[in-house]
Amino acid sequence: MQDAQAEIIVAGGHYNPKYGMNVGQITSDLLRQFNFDYAFIGCVGVDIQHGAITTADIETASIKRIAIRNANRKLLLVDSTKMNTKGFFGFEMINTFDAVFTDAFPEAMERPENVIICSAESSPERQ
Repeated sequence: MQDAQAEIIVAGGHYNPKYGMNVGQITSDLLRQFNFDYAFIGCVGVDIQHGAITTADIETASIKRIAIRNANRKLLLVDSTKMNTKGFFGFEMINTFDAVFTDAFPEAMERPENVIICSAESSPERQ
């Protein structure tokens, strides 16, 4: 990291080891002050029928919402095992994201235009 070109800023707050992120009011207050070029967001589930993006924890949802709101480009990263599943708490809609990157999408469902199928072996494609 000595030669890294990026500056790393760590928000204070309560560290949630289960999700590997800081949460809580201190984190939220600091994060609201920043603007981002990109927000890379993960989730627990994608309710395809309703277009809802879900998570298992309300505090992580709050942090994700702030990052999404303050980003120029919003990118959802989700593997196919999370498609058509629901987490405890809905925090955003799929059409909010500029792109949704996944390794597969259920063939029986109509795929939204912003969903991009990709894998580690190939480059992203709009199939």
